[in-house]
Amino acid sequence: PSLRGLVIDQINAGESVFLLARNADSTWLKIINERKMTGWVSRTLLTIAPDDLRRLPVSNETVPTPLPATVAALPPPPTPNATVPPATGLTAIVFNGGNVRAAPNLQGQVLDQINARETVQLLSKTPDGNWYRITNVRGVTGWVNRTLLTVDPDVARRVPVGQ
Repeated sequence: PSLRGLVIDQINAGESVFLLARNADSTWLKIINERKMTGWVSRTLLTIAPDDLRRLPVSNETVPTPLPATVAALPPPPTPNATVPPATGLTAIVFNGGNVRAAPNLQGQVLDQINARETVQLLSKTPDGNWYRITNVRGVTGWVNRTLLTVDPDVARRVPVGQ
């Protein structure tokens, strides 16, 4: 249950998961996804009733890393139904799927999702560089936390600061 954990799969918008446990402060949830992969996801990626959250057992147990053959057999990333946004020359690869938000903070309304391995257009960033305003492959524009992206340092320097 950490951003430093190995990414073994992803969850997608609208996907149902089976809840197994939570960490002590309920910021991470241990789940089984629709592809029968067990792992930890950030609480911010799921909608769960507070009572259901409280009923989950507390755990910090890591999950076994899948064998290389299992990782190779993972399905490819979803193919978008919309056209890719126009190229700006400032792009990043999604490292870890997550929410696209209306504001550059965790309280911002969730507008859509980004999924691992998608390419996003970088439009601007907050002054501290912790949030990027992006357009995803479905043409939705909003804010994502920098921890969800792999941004080349040269590209990061060229992204304009703005709100």
